[in-house]
Formats: sequence, structure tokens, C-alpha cells
Amino acid sequence: MGSRGRLVGRRPGLTAGVVTAILVLGALGSLGGREPLDFSEAFRTPPESVAGEEIISERFIPGRAAPIEVLTAFEDREPVISALTTGLSTPIQEMYLSAASVPTKGQESELALAQAYLRMNPFSDAATNSIPELRRAARAAAGGRPVLLGGEVAEAYDTRQAITRDNRIIVPLGLALILLILVVLLRAVVMPLYVIATVILSFGFALGVSSLVFTHVMGQPGSDQNLEQFAFIFLVALGVDYNVFLLARIREERVRGATTTRQAVITALERTGGVITSAGLVLAATFSVLMALPLESFFQVGFVVALGLLVDTFLVRALLVPSVAVLLGERNWWPSKPTT
Repeated sequence: MGSRGRLVGRRPGLTAGVVTAILVLGALGSLGGREPLDFSEAFRTPPESVAGEEIISERFIPGRAAPIEVLTAFEDREPVISALTTGLSTPIQEMYLSAASVPTKGQESELALAQAYLRMNPFSDAATNSIPELRRAARAAAGGRPVLLGGEVAEAYDTRQAITRDNRIIVPLGLALILLILVVLLRAVVMPLYVIATVILSFGFALGVSSLVFTHVMGQPGSDQNLEQFAFIFLVALGVDYNVFLLARIREERVRGATTTRQAVITALERTGGVITSAGLVLAATFSVLMALPLESFFQVGFVVALGLLVDTFLVRALLVPSVAVLLGERNWWPSKPTT
């Protein structure tokens, strides 16, 4: 850690600029976006269930592998079925709906249950995206009365919507709470702000580089729908956790008698860098075990988190955060005084 401390102390601006550029360039790998993993891509070594689904798609209507369940009032069954088979846009117009509808009598009403079979791969992105139009057409045909569409295809669409909604809540709320904790712990505002920014950068780098590796090296253009959420939770939590050790030691050295923040940063790096780096390596190795599992989703989570932890260990925590701290000097501790 002595060489890193000297590098940070002598060239903080260059060090911070180079590391930031590397992280930003890596994060750009996510700009193209990735499709969700479908059923055939969920396993690293396809099992018999995948082979069976492929045979069904070849020999029968593809949607038989995952029918869409249509539940409607019995008197609305004919217009709803007609709308689903004739009133849709291409390519959803190619959908086939089974002619059989099974009426089920309830206490106050009679319901009809039918199955819809898509002529496209029911586990594909196109099939999932067709659910909103199917629901609109069915409800319009029922005159606004309730019509429910379920089954695996509808569940995939609803799950995607729920994850998107959760991300809009979890990401800003999580960052706000972490920022508040850092402000209270460090008794400063400036330092917590750039620490949060660097952790987000390392998270973006891990996702971007992983996306490029999955697509161009491993030939896997799809990602698990939960990947970003899991990676965010693990990387932000662990990244901030170990940054706290370093930052608290920097403040401690400054309070103990270091004449400048620069000196406190270098001393803290020399005395805690080895322990914190070892902890980061242990965590990266722990999460990399997920890459040995047969499910593609676990492999991807393990790869992204392990990569993010290594980047955070060797670039963000060892170089970027200390360099920014040296550049800002006494302004790190605003509005409090560093010696209190």
C-alpha cells in the first residue's frame, strides 16, 4: 500500500482522472441494453425440459408449452375470444385461441375459462411484450367488464413490470439512506456525496463490462431480470461498507494529529489498505462460487458482483476515493471541522 499512497499523494488529479475514465468507459457497455433470459437460456447445460419445450414448438403450436389463461364472464366469452383471434395487430394476429371454454359457476356469476396458444415462442421477449395488447383487446371486447389474463407469459410480463417499479423505489431510497448514514457517521456532507458517486460508478462499470463479456465472449445476449437489482444491492452495500472503514480511519488520523488531510489519507491507506483489500478479495471469491452453479442467472450475478468487488477493491477504494479526498483537502469535512 506504500506505493499506492505515494501515487495518490503525488498525483491525485491524474490518478482520479484515469480511474474515472476507466469506470465511465466500462459503464458504457450497458448502453445497448440486454434482453431477458428466456426459458431455453436459463440453464448453462440445457436439461430435458428445454429439449421438450423445443420439440413442442417444432411439432405443435409453440404456445402450448405455456398457454395464456383467459378468465371472463360467461356472457362475454364469444366477443372476447373473437377479439383475441381477429382483432389484433401483426404479429399477435397469428395467435390461436382454443375453441373450448370451460364455464365455472360462482355464487353470483358464471365464468368462462379458456386457453390461448401463441404461435410465437411463448418464452420470447415478443410474447411477453404482447400481453398489454392482449389485455386491452380482451377488455374492450367485454365492454369494460373484468377480463383476466394469466399463465406463464402474463406472469413474465407482470414480473418485469414489478421489477421496474421496485428499481424506481429501491435505488433512490437505498442511496438516500446510505448517504444519510454516511453524513451522520463522518459528520460531513462533501465526502459522503462523492463516495456514493464512486460506488455508483463501480456498479455501472461492473454491469457494462459484464454485458460486453456475456454478449461477445460467452455468446449470451440475455440477462436475468433480477440481475441489476441484486448487483446493486450487493455492490452498493459492500462497496460503501468497506469505504466506511477507510474514511473513518482517514478522519481518525486527521483528529489524532495529521497536519493535513493529504497526510491523513496516505497514513490511512498504509495502515488499513492491506486488511480492507484482503476482505474485498475474500468477498469476491465468495460470490464467484455462484458461477459454478448450473443456472445462468446465478452465474451472471456471481460474475457481476465479483467483478464489481474487484474493481471497488483495486481501483475505487485504493485509488479513486483517496485521490478525491486529497484533492478536496479540508473541504472534505464541511460543514464540521476535521479536528473535532
